Amino acid sequence: MDITELELIGQGNTAEVYALGDKVLKLFRSAYSRESVNYEFEQAKLVQDYFSKTPRVFELIEMQGRFGIIYERIDGSSMLLAIMQTPARIDQYAEDLVKLHLEMHRNQLEVDAGLRVKDKLAADIERADDLSDAIKSRVIERLTVLPDGKSLCHFDFHPDNVILTADGPVIIDWVTVCIGDPCADVARTYLLIRYAKPKHADPDVQNELRSAQEYFAETYLKFYLEGAGIRREAVEQWLLPLAAARLSEDIHNDERAAIRRLIQSLL
Repeated sequence: MDITELELIGQGNTAEVYALGDKVLKLFRSAYSRESVNYEFEQAKLVQDYFSKTPRVFELIEMQGRFGIIYERIDGSSMLLAIMQTPARIDQYAEDLVKLHLEMHRNQLEVDAGLRVKDKLAADIERADDLSDAIKSRVIERLTVLPDGKSLCHFDFHPDNVILTADGPVIIDWVTVCIGDPCADVARTYLLIRYAKPKHADPDVQNELRSAQEYFAETYLKFYLEGAGIRREAVEQWLLPLAAARLSEDIHNDERAAIRRLIQSLL
């Protein structure tokens, strides 16, 4: 197989995506090691053993010094695009997102130490340069007493990672998959919907998006609490460690400032 003979159908910061009939090749850029690509491959295999609404994964390959993964081809557009095109249906999309999340969380897995939600968060908090050592210690101390749980958690679950196909929704990008309390995954989704900003978005566009993001985040959370039969406090107790861990990521300056204000209010 020669890369010059393949049709490029998409690309991002980490990889290019090429058409392979009813499959696709996600070919990672040369900076990505075999170990990093193999980690995504193994996570994808784990997920498909428990959850059907995910692209099937077939093979890990090497091509011209780069590593890639062959996935099932998923045709459709993202839920985020659908929301932007039909904002009048925002409540319905929030409800659909919740149904999908609840279905995911019903999958119970034996906890692998390398995939525990609390372990992931503790490591991310330690890498957050915005926080002092004293604040990191306080946050991690709060984290240790939170529930463990055994639910399958995506940990990057938001409308742009849900593809709407003719056969129903499919969830993509499982590289952050972990196991733990589903309320941690819900809190993470809430933070992403509520605060995440495109790095290079025009300021006017950001202002227009802000109120819609607030509304969608609150509507999503309300529907999830109703569907799961839990109290808001069960999710809110995760916001501090989730926010602190978010600071370890490469995020927009406006979001970083908002997350830092949220942390101060929760300490």
